[in-house]
Amino acid sequence: MRSRAAVAKTLVFATIGRQGVHSADVVLNILSRQRDPSPPATILTPAALTLRHAPIADCARYDNLRRTI
Repeated sequence: MRSRAAVAKTLVFATIGRQGVHSADVVLNILSRQRDPSPPATILTPAALTLRHAPIADCARYDNLRRTI
């Protein structure tokens, strides 16, 4: 079984060969895109910050504000 580094190296060289680029920045970009992103952290919302009333879009109100400016 091949190591992750060997697989990444093969992918980078294959991509470079197809695109004809040889910059170190491009190689690092390709390698960073191959990594799986970590799941976002779960943040608990305090009870004091929960909405009591759902927001309602009132486009007419905003239209009236635009007319006065």
